[in-house]
Amino acid sequence: MSNRSNFFADLFLLGALVLSGWLLHDLRGSNLLREDAGVQADVSSVAQETSEKNLPLLAMIADKAVVEIEGETPGKRIVGTGFFISSNGMVLTNRHVMEDPLAIYSIVSADGARHKVKRVVMSQNADLALVETDAAGTPWLDLGGEDGLEGQKVVLLNNGPIRAASFGEVDGHRTSLLTDGNTIERDVIQIKARVHPGDSGSPLLDSRGRVVGIVFAYDYSRSDVRFAIPVSKAKELIEAYTTETKSG
Repeated sequence: MSNRSNFFADLFLLGALVLSGWLLHDLRGSNLLREDAGVQADVSSVAQETSEKNLPLLAMIADKAVVEIEGETPGKRIVGTGFFISSNGMVLTNRHVMEDPLAIYSIVSADGARHKVKRVVMSQNADLALVETDAAGTPWLDLGGEDGLEGQKVVLLNNGPIRAASFGEVDGHRTSLLTDGNTIERDVIQIKARVHPGDSGSPLLDSRGRVVGIVFAYDYSRSDVRFAIPVSKAKELIEAYTTETKSG
């Protein structure tokens, strides 16, 4: 199937879900869309009763936690994706999105609100960064695990210039990958899914709505292959940040 056909197939699925107002009304009457619990409560509850065929519904709910990252410099504009991992506005994204020392960054949440960046903590071992923002009471996504992912259906949520969801599956793992920045990323997840501009930092969700990877690169020779950093590396960065914060 061509990329154009895939696009319209995905668009049809999402459109059908949007039109199913009765379903969303029922969800809002339950505990699935509680803002105070983060979107993970919503996603997890839906996932317990659904399967991989309902990934579009999980994507629509989880999308509330996905943000656009904008960086402005005199010579260029930086656009990337990230997502909230806590209710106090902490964002997880790629290091290469946030590493320009001359850029002035801002975070745009799904509701259009613009938030200031207070601090950026970059991993030394992976293309990952934690971003402290001035946001509060934010929806957030839970971090899962990457074991047994090969062959599983997944969804990528992008909030770059084109806000979109891509549906695909895990193709396997690579022990190393040479990026266009001439750095080597170790132990990466390979995904077969359509590429969208600005999707660096996008969350990779499994069929239960948990983050299992963070998108950071794509295969220049193919338009349907993406690579993601396993979520275990993000957990290492968060643990180091938490330890530093408590000791400081």
